[in-house]
Amino acid sequence: MSSVGRPSSKSSPSPPPAQAPSGKVSVRTGRVKEAVVIEKKVVLAKSAEVLAGVVESPTSAATKTKSNPLPAEQYDLPVTFDQAGKLMTLKEVLQVGSSALSLSSLNAKQLVELTTLRITAQPKFEVVMVGAGIVDKARALKEVAAQTDVGRLLVEVEQRMIQRVLKRATP
Repeated sequence: MSSVGRPSSKSSPSPPPAQAPSGKVSVRTGRVKEAVVIEKKVVLAKSAEVLAGVVESPTSAATKTKSNPLPAEQYDLPVTFDQAGKLMTLKEVLQVGSSALSLSSLNAKQLVELTTLRITAQPKFEVVMVGAGIVDKARALKEVAAQTDVGRLLVEVEQRMIQRVLKRATP
C-alpha cells in the first residue's frame, strides 16, 4: 500500500470535544456570532441581537454596569400580561403600582402569544438551530403557533430574554 499523501509520523489523537456549558458561547468562524445551549440543544444566531442576553454568563453578570443600558426598542416590546389579561410592555411594567403578572404565572397560550408578538415586532429575526437549520421570522411564527419542538424552544428563548430584560431594567 502506498504512503503517498500520508504524513510520515502518526499524530496523537485529539481529545474529545468538551461538553458545552449552558450559557453564552462566542463563535469565531463563519457567519454565526452567538450560540446558546438550552436543554442540551444548541441555538445559534447570525446576529448577536437575536440572542442578546438570552443567557447571561457569570462574567458578564459580575461586570454589568449602567454604561450598558437596554436598547430603547426593548421598552416598547411586550413582556407580560396584567391581571385583566392585557399585554404590558416593559415601560408599563416598570411603572409604580403595575399589576403585571410574573412570567411563571402565565399559561402556555399566553406564552405563545407573547412570543409571537415579540418575534413579529422585530425588524430582523433569524436563528440557526442545530438540527433545525435556519429559522427565519415566517418559519419561527409558524413553529411557535404549531408548538413544534422548534416552536417550544423559541418560546423558552423569549422567556429567558424577557427575564434578562426585566432584571437589567429594574434597579
